[in-house]
Amino acid sequence: MVIPMIKPILEDLGLTKNEIAVYLALNKIGNSTVSSIIKQAKISSGKIYETLDKLIDKGLVSVNITNNTKHFQATNLQRLEDYAKEKENEWRLKQKAIQGLLPQISKLRIKKEKIPSVRMYVGLKGFKNAVYDALDCMKKGEVILGMGITSKKQNKALNTFWLNFSKERIRRRIKVRNLFSEKESEFIDEFKKMKYTENRYLENITPNAVDIFGDTVLIFSYEKTPSVVTIEDENVAISFKAFFNSLWKIANKL
Repeated sequence: MVIPMIKPILEDLGLTKNEIAVYLALNKIGNSTVSSIIKQAKISSGKIYETLDKLIDKGLVSVNITNNTKHFQATNLQRLEDYAKEKENEWRLKQKAIQGLLPQISKLRIKKEKIPSVRMYVGLKGFKNAVYDALDCMKKGEVILGMGITSKKQNKALNTFWLNFSKERIRRRIKVRNLFSEKESEFIDEFKKMKYTENRYLENITPNAVDIFGDTVLIFSYEKTPSVVTIEDENVAISFKAFFNSLWKIANKL
């Protein structure tokens, strides 16, 4: 009876099904003629010599002649261990070769142009999802740009949301530059205390608040039902960043 794990392991070493059948048969019956091997391994006579030759090349089978007849037997089990080590060394060399090829293959790849995407999220849940999806694309040390920030929102839950969002942003060590459009915003004192946060003020910047998260621009509407439009486009984001930076330079520090 063949232990179930033997065949998969031998397959992993690169042996074919015929080679495994013959090798295991020889380990069971010992020194044998071709006819005995065929019977035990249940392999066709047309494949037996090819299979034996391959096993001999691998050092797993030896051949001897007795009474003018070829006999075959499995070699010492140490040879199987040696063969496994040889395969391991081959795999290591292949792995190193692949590692060396990766930079070259990478150069061959054509950078795919991102297709601009515009989405609209309506309602508080969609609003939150849009903002956190954008945050998830930011990396530690990167800067979010926000302008047109006010506290005059009909939905007070949004004020709470932004404060909670800021805590998560700070936890991830993502910076922000806030450009407030009203000086008396109830947010200002809270934001002054926050890490990774710069705040300035410029009256009547935009009718709607706008945030820029990397290549994503978010345009907010704080009506009775809040909504946000997200634009994922590098060129659009660059334009908004340039606009923001021009305003940031002339804004008053808080």
